[in-house]
Amino acid sequence: MANPSNSKQSTSYEAFGACLTKLIRQRGFSSDEQLVRKAMQGQKEDGPKLTIQRRTISNWRNGKSAPRSKDDPRFQLVLDALNLSEDQQAELLSLLEKPSVTTSQEAQPQPQKPKLSGRQKSMMIGAAILGLGLVLGIPFLYSDDVPTYLSEIPEDELRLSESGFVLPASDKRAIEEKDLISLTGWELYIARNEIFARKGRPFVKDTSMCLQRHFDSWAKSADKANGWYKKQAGGLSLSDLEHRNTETIRTYECTQRGGQMTCTGKLTPCR
Repeated sequence: MANPSNSKQSTSYEAFGACLTKLIRQRGFSSDEQLVRKAMQGQKEDGPKLTIQRRTISNWRNGKSAPRSKDDPRFQLVLDALNLSEDQQAELLSLLEKPSVTTSQEAQPQPQKPKLSGRQKSMMIGAAILGLGLVLGIPFLYSDDVPTYLSEIPEDELRLSESGFVLPASDKRAIEEKDLISLTGWELYIARNEIFARKGRPFVKDTSMCLQRHFDSWAKSADKANGWYKKQAGGLSLSDLEHRNTETIRTYECTQRGGQMTCTGKLTPCR
């Protein structure tokens, strides 16, 4: 809805502009540039030098703006250049001195919008996303691309040592590319993570659910005397050798196999 005060202001600007345009033509000026040159030439030699833009005169004439007051120094230069009669000057100043012209839009009190809390902003964003989903048929809630995860690694994809490792000595010697060439994607996945599993690392993400199930099967128990996996909370510490071996396997997966296997059963591109 339009602001009534702005409408009045615009009307007064237009009235002032129409009057100024009429007087400029009556005084024989054929262009705004001609009036600007005349006004600039009228400045006193020992006074401050002001610059009047042609666009300023154009905005005044077209009702887009008006001088701030009758004492505006640029407006005074224009009045001097026009050399108006007392009646002409009084007519123009009467339009300029109307409150709706001299009061700027910025000076009008503006209602303040209430500030929203972080929670309110989050709720609004969530509602907007949900609304968009409803319009689009909620593809993000019912997408065929939602990944599914395997609970177990296919046994026929793994070749393990009797102790349950793909690379039993990865904590004792440096792993080389020749050790990895014959391994399947699943075996590379296990080989890289069994270095962490030796330290008791838990694998809690959905993407590694099958990995946790695999290492749980090698936990020491009454039925598995040679079990070695023992899940531990907290941070774990790898030796420099173990760090290098995990990086060697990861680099091989990313550069030679095109990605890393996960519990989706598919290769995931490396980041």
